This record gives sequence, C-alpha cells and structure tokens, in this order.
Amino acid sequence: MGAFQKYLEYLDGRIEDLKNRKGYVPDIEILRLIYIDLGQKMSFDPHYTFGNSRQKQAIYDRFTCEEQFDEVLEKKEAICKSLAYMLDMILPRYGIKSKVTFEVNGRGEKKKRAHVYNTIELSDKKRFIIDLVEDFEFIQTGSKTKSFAVDIFDEETCLYSEDEIREIDQEIGYIPEGLYMDDILWMMERAVSNEKVSDDELFEFIIDNLDKYVDIRNMGYVVRTHYYDRMIEHFFSKDRVDNRGRPSINKIEKYDCYREIDGERHYSLCLITCFRGEKIYLFNNEKNCFERISPEHFSYLAQNGLEVPNKGRANKLKRHSVKSCIEGQSL
Repeated sequence: MGAFQKYLEYLDGRIEDLKNRKGYVPDIEILRLIYIDLGQKMSFDPHYTFGNSRQKQAIYDRFTCEEQFDEVLEKKEAICKSLAYMLDMILPRYGIKSKVTFEVNGRGEKKKRAHVYNTIELSDKKRFIIDLVEDFEFIQTGSKTKSFAVDIFDEETCLYSEDEIREIDQEIGYIPEGLYMDDILWMMERAVSNEKVSDDELFEFIIDNLDKYVDIRNMGYVVRTHYYDRMIEHFFSKDRVDNRGRPSINKIEKYDCYREIDGERHYSLCLITCFRGEKIYLFNNEKNCFERISPEHFSYLAQNGLEVPNKGRANKLKRHSVKSCIEGQSL
C-alpha cells in the first residue's frame, strides 16, 4: 500500500473518532480537520523555491496522479499544484466537492506556473476558496489561518467568524488549550513594551523565543524561514525607527546559506543585524536554534563549504581573520 492510501486510511480513522465522540460532524469540520492535518505534515519544496526556471517548470508539471502523491507524502514536500490536486482527490471521499483552480491574468488566461488552489462547495451550497500552501507557516506555528474558507469574490473575507473557527479548532485538537500563537504574541509584546528596549535587545528576545512556543523541529526550511520573517516583521514594524528616523528593520539582513552535500543543498538561515555594530546569527540545524557567531568564525565557515548567496556580503565576511577559529568547528 502506497503512502497516499495509508494517509486516506489515517484520515478515515481520525474522522471516525470525531464522529464517535460528537455524533454528527458537519462537513466544514471535516474539511478543517483535513486542511490542518495536511498542513501540519507538509512543507514547501525547497527545490522549487531555490530552483532556476527550468527546474521550477519540471516540478510544476508533475504531481497530478496518485503515484506522485506517494512521493509528496514520503518527502513531505509540496507546491501549490501538488497540494491542490491531492486535496481534489481526498475531499470527495468525505462528500466535499472540490475544483482545482488556476490563477489567471487580467484577460482570463492561465498564467505561466499559475498559482493553484481549491474552490470548495459544501452540502449547504456554501462556496469558497482554500489555499493550503499559503497557510503552511500559520498552521505549523499554531496560528490563525489566513487562506481557509475565503470568499470567492473578496479574498480578505472568511465566510466563518473567528469564534466559529476557534470552536472547530478546539474540537479537532488543533488548539487544545484554546490559544493560537496570535494570542501568545500579545503576551510577548507586553514583555518588550518598554520604550527603553534597544533594537539589539528586541532582536535577541525574538530569536531566543522562536522555539519556546512553537515546535520547529520538523518544520521544513522554507516554512521555518517564513515564520522567522513574520516574527521579525511583527516586532520590527515600520513604526520602529532609529534616532535618524530610519526603519530599524532595514538593518536586518537575511541570507539563505547552504552546504552542498552529495548534490543536495542543506540550508541554514543567516541573520545579520547592523544596529550598533554588526552581529551575526546562524541557525544551527542540529540544535534547532540560532547561535551568535563571530565574524572570524563565519569567515572560517564561508571558506570551508558554507555558501553565502550574496557574493558581495560573502567576500566581505571572508576578509575577517580566521586565526582565532577552532579547527574543525562547524555549524
């Protein structure tokens, strides 16, 4: 039995358990359970994110049949198209109508490598859009979703109230304590609400707390990076400026560094802040956290297999002396 068939049996069991516990289960609740469960298991395919045009097209042209869904579920890597087709095969099994929908241009023509999502119709004739790939990061961080049950004519509007969705999410075990990450963010904001908190202190507070409230161990690189971006942008809003009135967020650099091992790229996010002096933070994949490293150590890494995609920045970092680095030390 392939991975896709095993996943269908797993969903059958989860939905049956829900029905045994509640009795009647509306199809919006079944849809939400599948949406959240699949969103928790998958990540965005980094080969698509970082591939060239030819590589992107080759990946985009695949994934429209069950055999290819086995590969998606085994690797736990997907793109919008593979997810939309997979959901299109899953949902009718539970009486939910789905249509694979491609983004079009102003003339109504399908775009090249068009974004793909699902148009849903429930038994009560309610029709709306779900766009699972857009919610990966929100689902895997226990946050409120942004692209579930979206009005077909107004992408800013969800057809269900926040209270209705929260109640469903508690029923299916998505937020067993009744709190989203959005609620925890409010508490984090209170902790750094003092106006005297410096940009350096705020930044270190953020990266020190990224893994305290969210389990990031099984997140794919792309999803995890989106999470960091969102947290940094949330706290370093455009209203936070330096003493010259310049946005502080402009002093945070982000680089998708990687090592190539057996033809595969293994990514590590690098963040460099330039508030009062330059500070370098590199994600340690073994420890699942950021570590602050010296320019000398970064230079050592950059000269020993760690690729920095920005050549100008890479050359600048490589100019630091490496004499103080411990031979064989790595991240």
